[in-house]
Amino acid sequence: MDASESETLPPELERFWRTDDGLTACQRAEAYGIDLSLLDDNLRLSPAERLRRNEDRLREAESITAEAVAHLLTIESDGRAILSLTLDALIRAKRAMGRPRDLHAVLELEAIRERLRD
Repeated sequence: MDASESETLPPELERFWRTDDGLTACQRAEAYGIDLSLLDDNLRLSPAERLRRNEDRLREAESITAEAVAHLLTIESDGRAILSLTLDALIRAKRAMGRPRDLHAVLELEAIRERLRD
């Protein structure tokens, strides 16, 4: 792949990266499907509160990461080995993060797990 190919966006994404469309960055992000309420919530916090939350999340992530290593599986795809969490471990990790988008994902993942068991 040459440099020009790596800089070409697929047509379905290109419209979100344009800056001459008269939209603000926030409007483009919302059109792309990004939930800006999380950003708004964080910006209401003081810098010290944001740092404290970040440190809490990092500690949670470290404990999740240590547990996750025990729940990795290897998936072969196109001759490549891909490491992934088991479905149950992914659900536990998403639930532990507790963010709205993670809790939404938990609902989907639990439905997937239920369908796979049927």
